[in-house]
Amino acid sequence: MLRKTSSIVAVAGLALSTFCVAVQAQEPQAGSYVLDSLTLENGEVLEEVKLAYTTYGNPEGEPVLLMHGTHGNGGKMLPDQFKEVLFAAGRALDAEKYFFIAPDALGTGESSKPSDGLKADFPTYNYHDMVNAQYELLTKHFEIDHLRLVFGYSMGGMMALDWAIMYPDFMDAVVPMAAFPGPMSGRNWALRKLLVDSIQRDPSYNDGNYTEPPRSFVEGRIWFSTANYLGERKFSAIGDTREAVDAMIDKRYEDTNVPDANDALYQWGASRDFDPVPGLESIEAHVLIINSDDDPRNPPVLDTLTSGLAKIAHGESFMIKGTDETTGHGTVMNFPELYEGKLAKWLSAVPHRD
Repeated sequence: MLRKTSSIVAVAGLALSTFCVAVQAQEPQAGSYVLDSLTLENGEVLEEVKLAYTTYGNPEGEPVLLMHGTHGNGGKMLPDQFKEVLFAAGRALDAEKYFFIAPDALGTGESSKPSDGLKADFPTYNYHDMVNAQYELLTKHFEIDHLRLVFGYSMGGMMALDWAIMYPDFMDAVVPMAAFPGPMSGRNWALRKLLVDSIQRDPSYNDGNYTEPPRSFVEGRIWFSTANYLGERKFSAIGDTREAVDAMIDKRYEDTNVPDANDALYQWGASRDFDPVPGLESIEAHVLIINSDDDPRNPPVLDTLTSGLAKIAHGESFMIKGTDETTGHGTVMNFPELYEGKLAKWLSAVPHRD
C-alpha cells in the first residue's frame, strides 16, 4: 500500500522514531484537504470542496476509515469508550496497529457545507457523492490505495455499504453499524422526512434565508431524538412514571445547541436515494453488520437484514440484545464492549487482499 512519507514524523535514530510514533498514536490530529472540484451524481459541480478530517493511531499501521453519523463529524468516531475498549492495546482495533482516518463527511463538521455561504443554493448531494469525495481524500491526499477496514455508524454504516459496492477492491473488511443492507424506507425514512419537512414547511425558513432557527425544526429535533435514541427497555427504566417522562422531555427543551437548519436539511436529505440492494452481490470485502435489537430505525423483526446478507458473498451479522441500559440507535456507539470480542475474532480471520 502507498502512504505519504511526509505524514510521518521524521526523526533521527530508531529509538526516537519509535517513541514519536507511540506518542502520535495517542493523540488525534486534525487536518483538511481541498478538492479542486467534485462532480455530483446529479451533474452539478461543487468547486473547491474542503474535507476536514481527524487521524488517530499509528501512521505506519494498516489504514482504517471511520465514518460518523448524519449530524456528527470525524471526531465523534473517536470517543473515550472507543479508545478504552476498541482502540486499546490488544483489542480489536489496537491503535498501535492501525491508522484511523475519520473525515468530516461532505456537508458536515468543518467540511464544505451550506452554512459556509451558499445556504439553500448549495448543490444537492447524496451518499455516493460523499463516498467519492472521501475516495479522493484517501487516494490523493493520504496516497492510500487499500484499506484494511471501513467502519461506519448509522449514516456512516450505510456509506460503508456504498463504499464496498462502489470501490469493491479497495478494502479487506467492512463493518456497518446501526444500518441495514436495504433501501431507505419505512420508519427510518419517515422520521427523516418529518425532520426535513419541519424545516422546509416552516414559513420562517424563507427558502433558506432565515434569521433564526425555524421553530418547527427546533422542536422536531426533540421529537426525532426521543423516538430514536432510547430503546424500549431504557425508556421504560428512566420514564417509569408520567412525571419522569415529563421531566426528561422538559430537559430536552432546554437544549439551545441547535445546528444550522440548511446543513441539517441537506444532511438528512442525502439519504433519500440510499439503496444498496442492487449492488450487494458485487461486494468482494468481508462484511460484519452490527446492530442492536432495540434500534427502532433498524428493527430485527423485518427481513431486511437477512435478505440483504444473503446477497453478500462474505457477509454475517451480530445482533446486540437490548437491556435497561442500552440506548436504541446509539447502542453501538455507547457500548462497544458488547461487540468488541466478536469484532476482534472476526477481523483476525479476514484475509488480507493487498
